Amino acid sequence: MDESPAHAGAPRRDIDWVAGAALTGCVLCWGSTPVMLRRLAEAVDAWVANGIRYPFAGILYWPVLVWAARRGLLTAATFRACIVPASLALAGQILWGMCPYYLSASAIGFYVRMSLVWSVLFAMWLFRDERRLLRRGTFHAGVLASVVGFTGLSWLRGSLDAEVTAAGVLLITICSMFFGGYAVSVRRYLRDVHPIVAFAVVCQFVSAGTLLLMWPLGDLSVLPRLTPLEWGLMLGSSLLGIGLGHIFLYTGVRRVGASISSGVQTAGPFVTVVLAMVFLGEKMSPGEWLSGLLMIAGASLLFMAQRELHEPADQTHRSAAHRHGAGGAVVPDTAPGGPSHAAQHVFTTESPSGSVTATVAEADVS
Repeated sequence: MDESPAHAGAPRRDIDWVAGAALTGCVLCWGSTPVMLRRLAEAVDAWVANGIRYPFAGILYWPVLVWAARRGLLTAATFRACIVPASLALAGQILWGMCPYYLSASAIGFYVRMSLVWSVLFAMWLFRDERRLLRRGTFHAGVLASVVGFTGLSWLRGSLDAEVTAAGVLLITICSMFFGGYAVSVRRYLRDVHPIVAFAVVCQFVSAGTLLLMWPLGDLSVLPRLTPLEWGLMLGSSLLGIGLGHIFLYTGVRRVGASISSGVQTAGPFVTVVLAMVFLGEKMSPGEWLSGLLMIAGASLLFMAQRELHEPADQTHRSAAHRHGAGGAVVPDTAPGGPSHAAQHVFTTESPSGSVTATVAEADVS
C-alpha cells in the first residue's frame, strides 16, 4: 500500500498492463454484481442479502485495519470522521439491496450512473469552487443528457410494468442520491485519511448497520435452505462488488489517474446488459439502449467538466512537484500521472459505478 519515491518518479510505459488488468477486473466485478443480485433476489430478501454480504466483505478488510493499526493510522479522529460517510453509505446500501427486487439488472446498471449527477450537485452546494461549473457548457450538456436519458429509460420501462417499475425507479433515484452524497462527504470529512483505510473503517460501520437491521427485518429461516449456488452468489457478489472491485479501482487510479479509471468504468453498464442477456434472459429495446447511452454520456460530460475545472490547480501542483521534488518526495495519495491536488482519494460504494468516485481537492466550504 506504500508508494515508494522511486516508483512514483519512474517513467511510465506507454501501456500499463497492471493498470489495464486492474481496471478490467473492476469493470467485470461491478458489471456482474447487479446480475448476481437479481438472481439472488429469488432466494433471499434484501435485508438478509445485505446482512450477509456486507459483513463478509468487512471481514475481508480486517487485514487492512491491522496494517493501519500497526502504523498508527487508526485513531479516534479517524473513526469520528467516518461516521457521516458511513451513515450515507448505509442508507444507500439499504436501498441498493432492494433495487433488484423491483428493477432488471440491465436497468440498474444504467440508472446508478445518476449518482454522479447528485455528487456534482451536492459538491456545488457545499464547495464554492465547484459552483464555477455553472459557467461551463459541458456541465449543462451533461445534466441535460442525464435527465433526458433518465426520463426516457423510466418512461420506456414504465410502459412495460408501471407499478413495479415506478417503485424501482424511486428506489434507485433515492439510492443514487445517497451514494452521490456519500462521495461528497468523503471529500468533506476524509481528505486526511488514507483512502483504503477509510473505506475499511466505513465498511465496518456499514456492516454493523446491515447486521443490526437483518435480525429484526430479515427472514433468517431461509438461510439453511439456500443451495450451494445461492451461497456462491451471495458471497461471490460480496467478494466482487464490495471487496475486489475497490482494490482493482484503487490500483488503477494509483497507476494511471482518476480520469482514465473513471472513463473505463463507463463500460460497466454494458457488461451488466450482456451478462443479464446471457444468464437472466433480459432484453432492452432500441429506445432503452439510446436512453442508457444518453445517461452514460451525461455522466461522462459531468466528469469531464469537473476535471476541466480543477485542471489549472493540477498543473500548478505538478509544476511545484517538479521544482521541489528533486529529492524524490512524494505527495501522499497521489496517482502518478493523475490529479495532483493536495490528495486524491478513491471511494466507491458497492454500486457498480465508477461515477461514485470522490476526488479530494482543496476547496472552500460555504
